[in-house]
Amino acid sequence: MQQRTSFFRLVGLCVLVFAGMAWPPLKGQDAPTAKLATVNGLPITSREVKVELLLSGRRPPTADDQRAALERVIDRRLISQLIESPRNNPLAEDVENLLQATRAAVESGDDTLEAVLTRLKLTEDDLRAAFRVTVAWQAHVRKTIPESQLRTHFEKHRPRFDGTEVRLQQIVRSVKSGAPEKDWTAAETLLTDVRRQLVAGDLSWDSAAREHSQSPTAASGGDLGFIKPRGQVPTAVSSAAFVMKVGEVSPVIRSSVGVHLIEVTEIRAGELSLEDARPELLRELGDELWRSTVRGLRAKAKIVYAP
Repeated sequence: MQQRTSFFRLVGLCVLVFAGMAWPPLKGQDAPTAKLATVNGLPITSREVKVELLLSGRRPPTADDQRAALERVIDRRLISQLIESPRNNPLAEDVENLLQATRAAVESGDDTLEAVLTRLKLTEDDLRAAFRVTVAWQAHVRKTIPESQLRTHFEKHRPRFDGTEVRLQQIVRSVKSGAPEKDWTAAETLLTDVRRQLVAGDLSWDSAAREHSQSPTAASGGDLGFIKPRGQVPTAVSSAAFVMKVGEVSPVIRSSVGVHLIEVTEIRAGELSLEDARPELLRELGDELWRSTVRGLRAKAKIVYAP
């Protein structure tokens, strides 16, 4: 499920490393074996967290990035304890394929994988260890999610998987990441009032967007054109858009970049089949399975953080 995700994360990593950016020490512990936590008695080292930061393609990581990476490594350790068997490794070829994809991504620039890893004091085996969990999870997803669940999910959310595109207009109030809650509340209060006027017919969308939107689309009345379900707008916005009808005004939506109102102005139906959508269905259902599995494992695990 996460093979493609890991590959494209590596592409982002390459841009970062090729530029020669140096990473700060992890919590002041740059030794590769520094213990940052234990999970069910087994240590998580700064080396593993560095690999996770590498695969996530982050800019030189902040303290928040490092903490988030540690939590992801803990999640992966819990998953690996659940699904990996030390007695056999039938997915070794898939691990090597991921490693070679990584090498190809690096060598498409002006560097080599060996040079990148040397600068970060890592080895190919460090990458293989992370990739083993990736490919084992892919196999677990394929084995665990039945065909009936795939079909039901496809039918229930068909517009998100069959190639449908929707045309949107939006009004956005930008709120910076980490802003105090009062800033979010103020933006939501403003757009709630704008929505009331739009629905009542007291305000046109074009006027509302030009007056209140802080997006570059404000000058065109908020028109975003046609969008696909993923990758073009924040997830919270696309998730709302693909269950709306033409002419419907959304509730106020909070996303990673701010607060939105959207209206669907046109729907262009898609024609993709279940088979066409299978990889994306497995990815989405696999992500849901990962989150629910991790929640259950964390509830029972003994996790101790280093001081």
